[in-house]
Amino acid sequence: SFIPGNMLGQSAGLHFFYPVQIKQFVELNVHDKTELAVLDKMVQFVRGIGKQALVLTEEHHFVLNRIFLTYLAQSCCAVQMYNIGFDRFDHEIEKSLFPIGPFTFMKNVGFDIMSRSVEMYSRRSSYPGFFIPMQQVLESAKERGGRVTNGTGMSGDNDLAQKAAFEVKSVFVNTVYHELAAKYVDDHLLVDAIADYAGLTRDSVDRILNDVTPSLTDTLRRLYNATSWNVYRPSMLLLETIKNQDKNA
Repeated sequence: SFIPGNMLGQSAGLHFFYPVQIKQFVELNVHDKTELAVLDKMVQFVRGIGKQALVLTEEHHFVLNRIFLTYLAQSCCAVQMYNIGFDRFDHEIEKSLFPIGPFTFMKNVGFDIMSRSVEMYSRRSSYPGFFIPMQQVLESAKERGGRVTNGTGMSGDNDLAQKAAFEVKSVFVNTVYHELAAKYVDDHLLVDAIADYAGLTRDSVDRILNDVTPSLTDTLRRLYNATSWNVYRPSMLLLETIKNQDKNA
């Protein structure tokens, strides 16, 4: 950390989300030396500006970045693998998962900002190859003056687009279940923050997370067997949820 050791007790980090004026959650990143009085003041500050704090200890800082960068990176992997046009894939995701497709989202946030985020996160990842297609997309967009295009990737095959979108959904759901299983923050609060970040209602996110079937874990296992990347390793909590649903069916 760049913070002097004698100041650690007086410090914590605020992480706002785009667009700041409409997002209700703020990540409040603390460490083991942050004093409780400081934490309380920071929480009160967040409440005072009409937002809600998601308090995260050092090991779990930037959870929403982790979840949604993984979703965005898998989207880039999918369009590259299946040669699907970005506009076509955005349309498929907007039908089945989120109100804004991944490539429109990255353009709205800004390619420079996204590039810095994915570069920082990929350096810390045990599977940096997973992020290469996303880095390629972002570099290409910057070279083209902010235009997101994958050239010949214009497949209009509905089956391929739906398969790719289901893979992205599977990875997103699995990532959230891995975070929920760690139990470092209240489950309901984390899901509320995910809904806020994604521009969805809480009920919509619950439906996505509860719409889990064996085909979802089969997809994850297929991707894991092809790469050995832990991002595809099915969460034990996800497997238990599917097992319990089968028992109650």
